[in-house]
Amino acid sequence: MAYLFAAILVVLLLFRFKDAVLLYAPLKLFFNFNVRLGPVTFDFVITAIIVFLFFLKRRDFTSIRKTFPFKRTFVIYGLIYTVTCLIPDFSPNTILQVVFFVLLYSYIYYCCIDNERRLRFAVMSYAVFAIIMCVNGLLQPLMGINPLDNLLQSMSDLKDSRTLFLDNEILRMGRARYRSFIPHAISYGVACVAIFYTLLFAFLQNFFTRKKKILVFAAMCLTLSGVIISASRSPILGLMPLLYLLVKGKIVNVRNVILFLSVLILLFTWQGDYLLYSIQSLFDSNMAKDVQGSSSAMRLRQFAVAFDLFMDSPIYGQGCLFDIRKVNSAIMGAESVWLPLLIFNGMIGVVGYLYFYYGMLKSSKKCPKRIFVVTFTLGWLIMRSATSLIGVNDVQLLTCIFIIYRYFEIKRSRIYAVVNSHTSL
Repeated sequence: MAYLFAAILVVLLLFRFKDAVLLYAPLKLFFNFNVRLGPVTFDFVITAIIVFLFFLKRRDFTSIRKTFPFKRTFVIYGLIYTVTCLIPDFSPNTILQVVFFVLLYSYIYYCCIDNERRLRFAVMSYAVFAIIMCVNGLLQPLMGINPLDNLLQSMSDLKDSRTLFLDNEILRMGRARYRSFIPHAISYGVACVAIFYTLLFAFLQNFFTRKKKILVFAAMCLTLSGVIISASRSPILGLMPLLYLLVKGKIVNVRNVILFLSVLILLFTWQGDYLLYSIQSLFDSNMAKDVQGSSSAMRLRQFAVAFDLFMDSPIYGQGCLFDIRKVNSAIMGAESVWLPLLIFNGMIGVVGYLYFYYGMLKSSKKCPKRIFVVTFTLGWLIMRSATSLIGVNDVQLLTCIFIIYRYFEIKRSRIYAVVNSHTSL
């Protein structure tokens, strides 16, 4: 089945390259590391084909490539990350995790959003994917079935593949945690938040017809249901920056405020006790035990372990091949992006990742409604700082930012063309 999906994507890439690249962005969440085509991952094969075809078609992207606003950020961060993969351990394969699968693909994604139709297609790809993912996620608590996860597991080429997926049997506050087909419930909630941000921007900018706008709104509501049934606290924290948009009058009109508040009221009517308890449990150790999650004290212990290992090799870290669990099991999952950076990549890795966020925000200064970029980036950084992720990476952040940025660039180009046409007359 994996080969069939790969064949379909290759055909689309050959005949509708730009649309296929945009379509594949959400599909990266489905064809994760556990789906393989022989000795390599599904994602590696498709991404490699995308890069190869992009190189062949590079003349079609000349104008966009020259004006790519995040070039400096991508190059510097890519170089810094590469250094951390080669020193002190020589691990060239790990370079692919960021430089190839995240930065290079995201750059091509940006180049493929070259007009309004493709911009809408990019958003609708995420909307339709969200509906499929979250409806599948709801089937488990409602009917006890998970057809897409079963399909995904059947395509795995690894022995005992289910050990890479956490079953929907872990209880939190007396309830199961659900993950649809994402490898972990926390990652499922984070993926829902990332897609919600993307769809929210499109919904507020109102560049869809009424029917498609309703579909986008439905997808947004379903992603919120995914946050709830994932029974995870990090996705809830990731949504907190949105409160600023609700009170920013120039960003959200009164009608949208009323609409979103109505949804929030329904959510709190449905799951208000759980939402409030989950947030409080982040700061109360006793409550954290009740939800079977990490308290602030537990996270501090994790950072203490990470800091001790960091101090042993502060510049380059312990190396990408370092096995932390054999040295100190108290790390307990390293529930923050900063912990593995401190341990494996040292100060260079931490500075590189900080620069990545700084560069993305600095490069977006020309974006007319930069508050969207800042808000979404802050939400993503909160989630990345609060938890570790399996099956989700910075592609979701970058595609969201690129959709925002390209929307205003395309809009500005359209206005400029209209003005020029009138001037020539």
